Amino acid sequence: MAGQFRTVETWRGVLAFATVAVLLQVLVGGIRPVDGSMLGHFARSGFGAQLPTNFAQYLFDSPLKVALVHGLSLTSPVMLAAVFAAMTFLPYAAMLLAGDAEMRKTGIVLLAALPLTRISFSSLGVGDAVLLAAVTALVVSPSRFVAVAGALVAVGWHVQQGTLMMIALAVVLFVRGGPRDRAKLPFVAAGVLCGVAAEVALQLWLIPAHQGRADSLVLYGGRFLLRSLFYWPVAAVVAIPGLLSVWLAGRLPKLPVTIAVLLVLAFAISTTTADVSRVFFLLSFPVIFSLHFLPMPASFAATRQATLLVPVLAVSIVVPLLGWSGVEIFDWKELAWQIGMHWDWSELPELLLDLERAFPAPPP
Repeated sequence: MAGQFRTVETWRGVLAFATVAVLLQVLVGGIRPVDGSMLGHFARSGFGAQLPTNFAQYLFDSPLKVALVHGLSLTSPVMLAAVFAAMTFLPYAAMLLAGDAEMRKTGIVLLAALPLTRISFSSLGVGDAVLLAAVTALVVSPSRFVAVAGALVAVGWHVQQGTLMMIALAVVLFVRGGPRDRAKLPFVAAGVLCGVAAEVALQLWLIPAHQGRADSLVLYGGRFLLRSLFYWPVAAVVAIPGLLSVWLAGRLPKLPVTIAVLLVLAFAISTTTADVSRVFFLLSFPVIFSLHFLPMPASFAATRQATLLVPVLAVSIVVPLLGWSGVEIFDWKELAWQIGMHWDWSELPELLLDLERAFPAPPP
């Protein structure tokens, strides 16, 4: 009995831990629907949807999402939320593609302990779990068809993030993987190229002219960077659960410098967005998740121990996230808003010396 408590061995234990972990993350993190009105436009009109000229138009850069909500006619907010809530469990389903039962058990409890459920439900409507499921399938499945399909789905779901995640995963497969893992690289590349080609074709012949993610970054990147400068230490802590899991599994020492570089790049890229913690978690997930399986350990028992899963889950539940509306544990939104509205990079030194100017004057 004590051994069962220390290590999750049976499928009953795996399902029990995963259920508790998911419920705790949803209860603590909450549910926040996003993009509902825009997705409703896509559900009714597909790629012909007329969206306002602002950040909303970047959703045209997610053609597979547009096709899905239009194909299923998800015009009801309840059905829309239900479908995206169900998508949260796609990474767990992807773990079933693993050929080894011990790998399947390990992957499911690891996914449950990491904060992907909390992040998915706090941005319900984005569908981040599709990208996480694609990465999971590519790591655990030996199938070359899965390699092509997973890369194609990732790029189709989110062109920029999907492409970056596939590149990061390819680097880890090359550096840490065995011959079977490296054999998947040409097929991953084929999936990425097909996804990018499909996106270019859609942009040319079907999708109307719009302000995409790259255009938004050029127009508003300076404001994002300046606002996020005060949040970056908080945004970076979302990496703690993953790094903690790797360390407790005994796989952190002697990692190549390439892995650290990939994590630094993931954070640097995420800071150019308005949702730093979520994007950082996504871009770092291919690295963190792969480290548990590449190279293949002799035993997965260390990863399924309560001494690893419980601390990782506890940190995942309480770690602060930097999102569109600020940081969960403290409120610097007024500071960030004033910075974005009234200052630019040229005045940053003066701003740092006189932060009181960034706060609005109290009412008389």
